[in-house]
Amino acid sequence: MTLHSLPMRVAALPAIDAPTHAVEAYFSAFGSPVTDALAIAAVRLQYGSLRASIKSDDEQVLIGIELRRRSAL
Repeated sequence: MTLHSLPMRVAALPAIDAPTHAVEAYFSAFGSPVTDALAIAAVRLQYGSLRASIKSDDEQVLIGIELRRRSAL
C-alpha cells in the first residue's frame, strides 16, 4: 500500500499529526531554548508543506512531506 492508494482523508491524518508533536515539544515542561527552536522550525517546515501535500499528486512533494514527518518523531 502506498500513499497514493489511500483515501485523501486517511493520507492527510499523519500530515496533521506530525506538527502536533512539534507543538507539544515546544510547550513541554522539560523544554529548553534549543528544543524550542527545533520545535518552531519543525512546525514551519510541516505546515508549509501541508497544503501542498494534500493538493498534490507529485511524488517528490509527498516524499518531502514524509521526510518532514519523520523529523518530528
